[in-house]
Amino acid sequence: MNLIINVSSLAESGYSMGTVTCCYYTITRVEQSINNYDSKADERVRYSSTCSPLEVVVNRMTSPFIRVHCRGKYWPLSSDVLYRQFHAFAVSPDEPKVQSKIRYWKRKSQRKEPEIPFQKPPNVVIIGIDSMSRLSFHRTMPKTRAMLEGLGAVEMLGYTKVGENTLPNIMAALSGYLEANLRDSCFFDNDTPQDECPYLWKRFSRANYMTAFIEDAPLLAIFHYLKTGFVKQPTDIYLRPFMLGVYQHEPTPYFTIDCIGTESVDEVILRYIANVMKMATDIDVPLFLLSWMTNLAHGSLVGGKYADELYADFLKNLDLNNTLLFFMSDHGYRFGSIRQTFAGWYEDKLPNFWVYLPQTLGTKHSDWLPTLKTNSMRLTSTFDLYRTMSHILNEFTTTPELPVIKHKTTGLEIGRKFGQSFFEEVPILRECIGAGIAESFCACVVPQRLSTNDSLLEKSAEAAIVHINSFLPPQCAKLKILSIEAGAVAKYRQNSRDGTTNSTYIVAFVTQPGQFIFEIGRASCRERV
Repeated sequence: MNLIINVSSLAESGYSMGTVTCCYYTITRVEQSINNYDSKADERVRYSSTCSPLEVVVNRMTSPFIRVHCRGKYWPLSSDVLYRQFHAFAVSPDEPKVQSKIRYWKRKSQRKEPEIPFQKPPNVVIIGIDSMSRLSFHRTMPKTRAMLEGLGAVEMLGYTKVGENTLPNIMAALSGYLEANLRDSCFFDNDTPQDECPYLWKRFSRANYMTAFIEDAPLLAIFHYLKTGFVKQPTDIYLRPFMLGVYQHEPTPYFTIDCIGTESVDEVILRYIANVMKMATDIDVPLFLLSWMTNLAHGSLVGGKYADELYADFLKNLDLNNTLLFFMSDHGYRFGSIRQTFAGWYEDKLPNFWVYLPQTLGTKHSDWLPTLKTNSMRLTSTFDLYRTMSHILNEFTTTPELPVIKHKTTGLEIGRKFGQSFFEEVPILRECIGAGIAESFCACVVPQRLSTNDSLLEKSAEAAIVHINSFLPPQCAKLKILSIEAGAVAKYRQNSRDGTTNSTYIVAFVTQPGQFIFEIGRASCRERV
């Protein structure tokens, strides 16, 4: 790609190419060995020691991540800073692995077998916005919603989270496993790098897809918040070094920033995503792209409204001719006053999720779109996303399923228990337990409100306090129940064959000191109905 100096803008400011000097610093990832790494292995970046000059209007860029610096050339303006900005370019990596993929698809497209027309596998693109419930998306991003509807995307009304926060939900989507399973096999503690975990981008890469992982908030990143992340770059295209470079040069006391220079973070990231997709099309290689936007809605219930038009325009201008698009979130808003409402209790469990099926796939697989629409009205979960992406790989490639993991202590295999492709009909009577959704995240049962004086609620809160206090260090004051604010009982069918149910008591209470608000769900008893 090219970096073009805006000569007209220079002239408007009273400058020209002859009176300014511009140069750029490159930003690169500092590599460590898988046999010799530290907990900062995925946090270290390096600025180049020299600033490479930009002496012409059009500059061909081979470095993907740079910071440009322009100033006046002559006294008394030689100290004037005219321009400082970060730029991320969708440059095809020159690593042998990527070049091998390019050659592979070139050979496939040139084969002389007219009776078997060549069809490149579809791109698989995930656009994720953190902490965006389905209803919050309706409220705050109506233009984006209308654009998805206009494209013919299908909204999955029963899509339900399987974990409390981002990490367990994305782990399920990318590996088909619960977080606890991975903790037993490849991710033993937060200091353990996750290079050995069976994330689906590995299978896409083995199928000769170009892979990309793009996040906007490196300090709150999915695999990195309070964790090591990856020692080796996990995908062919990896935006993390760029964003770390931005944060390194623009230190902030917060976990996120709103702008990069004169543009919002979302503007920069979405343009980069579009450029990566175009680059993959230009070199004729299928693309797997996972992007995750935390800054927009993680800290604001109404944050989506500030980027609604931006996302709508982004979708409008994308070439989705051969792209399976998932526009999604991980969960709803988990904090603040809305979470203390009954609606907020539901929204937390039901994230936004849309699927766009390109016409090329819908024509060849005529049953996929009708089945997807049927499943949009049924209970689905994050595990189904994993099965759907695996379905695509099974259909269009010969790359085998990622191997099952083994328990670190027993050596026994841990199979993938949950999930079903969106393109295969989901049972109409599917239950949360069968979809891999724990009772605490199941939204299929309407809780029955109880009096705050209910003895079982009081016992549940007392049991929770004992558990919470067990984690506090000795120097901390022990918590006590100040008040029980609300309570309910939810009866989940535990066994369809014998008709028993499991009653879970949900209680919200305030503690002292500190007046902290807790919500807990405690299984109490089984009943036959």
